[in-house]
Amino acid sequence: MTDSCFKVRYRKKLIPKRRLMTATIELTRRCNLNCIHCHNRLSVHECGRKVLSTKQVCDILGQMRKAGVMSLIFTGGEPLLRRDLGTLRQNKESDYH
Repeated sequence: MTDSCFKVRYRKKLIPKRRLMTATIELTRRCNLNCIHCHNRLSVHECGRKVLSTKQVCDILGQMRKAGVMSLIFTGGEPLLRRDLGTLRQNKESDYH
């Protein structure tokens, strides 16, 4: 199948249904780096905003799944600073690519 043929079939299948193809969720604003290009200025020890609980994030992932999201990206700050990242990753991998 040619690349253009694939694109045509892909568009016919998804666009009429108005599905979200990709979604991004910011798991935390905390970060252990200090990149000059980054807008996030919260250090590892600061908590400027409440962080969503594991259950809240899993509920959001379920809502995204029901909305037809095909691909999900975890961002942050630094997502690896979340102690429950393994649990969230398992939840994500059961339904997303």
